[in-house]
Amino acid sequence: MSQVSLPEEHIKQELIQLLLTDIGERLFLPEFGGSARGFVFKNVDDELSSLSKSTLTQALSKWLGHRLIIEDLKIINEDENLNIAIKYHLSGTDESMDIMFQHIGR
Repeated sequence: MSQVSLPEEHIKQELIQLLLTDIGERLFLPEFGGSARGFVFKNVDDELSSLSKSTLTQALSKWLGHRLIIEDLKIINEDENLNIAIKYHLSGTDESMDIMFQHIGR
């Protein structure tokens, strides 16, 4: 496994920041955010999975679409656990990276 370079780490941090920021949270950028953090307080079901995938896809495209390419976005709803798995690569590169967020239900 290769060592993560500075631009890759920077974009990964931007991705995390986008996903964990709630829409409306930023005063001067009220549309910024993926609201993934807010999904952890809701009952996990198929409807939430679809809504979260749509919200995250739109946010990623709008705010980071010029910097990274989403290869796969999975919202996995299993036994009241919510997992968000994103596979992506930086624009202009071919090396895939993965990031996963997990909320363990009750």
